[in-house]
Amino acid sequence: MNKVRNPIWGNDNPVAVIGTRTPEQLRGLASLGDARKLQDFYQGVVNAGVGGKTAPNRVTLLQEIIDAWRG
Repeated sequence: MNKVRNPIWGNDNPVAVIGTRTPEQLRGLASLGDARKLQDFYQGVVNAGVGGKTAPNRVTLLQEIIDAWRG
């Protein structure tokens, strides 16, 4: 999963990459299944009130990938 996660986050600045990638680029970052698993994890982090400022943005980035796969 580290191989999947690291390119998604934009060098730990997820806000900088939200809305900047094409659907093709997004699909190249993670499979639909991996994006769903990671989104479930980070949504749980957000719901638990932990994970700092980046966790909600990571949920958003993962939703972009999911949406790209759904077309």
